[in-house]
Amino acid sequence: MIRIPNAPPDMKIRLSAELRQRIETAARNNNRTMNAEIGARLEQSFREKGRRAVSAVQSPDLEERLEKLEGRVADLVLDDRIDKIANRLSALEKRVK
Repeated sequence: MIRIPNAPPDMKIRLSAELRQRIETAARNNNRTMNAEIGARLEQSFREKGRRAVSAVQSPDLEERLEKLEGRVADLVLDDRIDKIANRLSALEKRVK
Protein backbone atom coordinates (compact mmCIF):
# COMPACT_ATOMS: atom_id res chain seq x y z
CA MET A 1 0.00 0.00 0.00
CA ILE A 2 1.39 3.39 -0.99
CA ARG A 3 0.94 6.15 1.55
CA ILE A 4 0.57 9.74 0.48
CA PRO A 5 2.67 12.01 2.71
CA ASN A 6 0.61 14.11 5.14
CA ALA A 7 -2.61 12.34 4.14
CA PRO A 8 -5.03 11.77 7.00
CA PRO A 9 -5.02 8.14 8.12
CA ASP A 10 -7.98 5.95 7.32
CA MET A 11 -10.01 4.99 10.35
CA LYS A 12 -12.62 2.32 10.78
CA ILE A 13 -15.14 2.51 13.58
CA ARG A 14 -18.05 0.34 14.59
CA LEU A 15 -21.43 1.97 14.93
CA SER A 16 -24.79 0.63 15.94
CA ALA A 17 -27.31 0.47 13.12
CA GLU A 18 -29.36 3.14 14.89
CA LEU A 19 -26.42 5.55 15.18
CA ARG A 20 -25.44 4.97 11.56
CA GLN A 21 -28.99 5.79 10.49
CA ARG A 22 -28.98 8.96 12.57
CA ILE A 23 -25.68 10.04 11.00
CA GLU A 24 -26.99 9.27 7.50
CA THR A 25 -30.12 11.33 8.14
CA ALA A 26 -28.17 14.24 9.62
CA ALA A 27 -25.69 14.16 6.73
CA ARG A 28 -28.52 14.22 4.20
CA ASN A 29 -30.25 17.09 6.03
CA ASN A 30 -26.98 19.07 6.15
CA ASN A 31 -26.00 18.26 2.54
CA ARG A 32 -22.83 16.49 3.67
CA THR A 33 -21.25 13.11 3.23
CA MET A 34 -21.36 10.85 6.26
CA ASN A 35 -17.63 11.41 6.70
CA ALA A 36 -18.07 15.19 6.62
CA GLU A 37 -20.99 14.95 9.08
CA ILE A 38 -18.98 12.87 11.54
CA GLY A 39 -16.00 15.23 11.22
CA ALA A 40 -18.17 18.32 11.73
CA ARG A 41 -19.81 16.85 14.80
CA LEU A 42 -16.49 15.86 16.33
CA GLU A 43 -15.06 19.34 15.70
CA GLN A 44 -18.17 20.89 17.27
CA SER A 45 -17.89 18.69 20.36
CA PHE A 46 -14.29 19.77 20.89
CA ARG A 47 -15.19 23.45 20.44
CA GLU A 48 -18.05 23.09 22.96
CA LYS A 49 -15.77 21.33 25.42
CA GLY A 50 -13.33 24.23 25.12
CA ARG A 51 -16.13 26.74 25.74
CA ARG A 52 -17.26 24.84 28.83
CA ALA A 53 -13.69 24.85 30.15
CA VAL A 54 -13.42 28.61 29.62
CA SER A 55 -16.78 29.14 31.34
CA ALA A 56 -15.67 27.07 34.32
CA VAL A 57 -12.52 29.17 34.64
CA GLN A 58 -14.57 32.37 34.47
CA SER A 59 -17.09 31.06 36.98
CA PRO A 60 -15.49 28.53 39.35
CA ASP A 61 -18.75 27.93 41.22
CA LEU A 62 -20.52 26.97 37.99
CA GLU A 63 -20.42 23.25 38.78
CA GLU A 64 -21.89 23.83 42.24
CA ARG A 65 -24.62 26.08 40.83
CA LEU A 66 -25.46 23.48 38.20
CA GLU A 67 -25.76 20.76 40.86
CA LYS A 68 -28.13 22.96 42.89
CA LEU A 69 -30.26 23.63 39.82
CA GLU A 70 -30.39 19.93 38.99
CA GLY A 71 -31.54 19.24 42.55
CA ARG A 72 -34.27 21.88 42.30
CA VAL A 73 -35.50 20.46 39.00
CA ALA A 74 -35.57 16.97 40.50
CA ASP A 75 -37.59 18.30 43.45
CA LEU A 76 -40.06 20.00 41.10
CA VAL A 77 -40.48 16.82 39.07
CA LEU A 78 -41.03 14.85 42.26
CA ASP A 79 -43.58 17.40 43.52
CA ASP A 80 -45.43 17.18 40.20
CA ARG A 81 -45.50 13.38 40.41
CA ILE A 82 -46.79 13.51 43.98
CA ASP A 83 -49.57 15.90 42.89
CA LYS A 84 -50.56 13.58 40.05
CA ILE A 85 -50.64 10.57 42.37
CA ALA A 86 -52.73 12.51 44.90
CA ASN A 87 -55.20 13.48 42.15
CA ARG A 88 -55.45 9.88 40.96
CA LEU A 89 -55.97 8.68 44.51
CA SER A 90 -58.68 11.25 45.06
CA ALA A 91 -60.44 10.16 41.83
CA LEU A 92 -60.26 6.52 42.88
CA GLU A 93 -61.67 7.34 46.33
CA LYS A 94 -64.62 9.10 44.68
CA ARG A 95 -65.31 6.02 42.54
CA VAL A 96 -65.29 3.76 45.60
CA LYS A 97 -67.82 5.92 47.49
